[in-house]
Amino acid sequence: TLPGCSNVAEGAPLDAIEASILAAITEDPRHADELVEATGQPGHRVQAALLTLTLRAVVVEGPAGFYRQASRP
Repeated sequence: TLPGCSNVAEGAPLDAIEASILAAITEDPRHADELVEATGQPGHRVQAALLTLTLRAVVVEGPAGFYRQASRP
């Protein structure tokens, strides 16, 4: 595990920012800027949380900075 990336481990609980981002992503993909507005968090924190969520396969990044929830089996 990389330093500072322990929360990327499979099954780790979401932190508050990750949970608020996931709650803000509904059926339609949302742009990262929309997620900044929806969560009230600074852009750099939202981007970091989106990266973590992407690495954990919770969200999927689409074209032009849009994100959607990953499909569950």
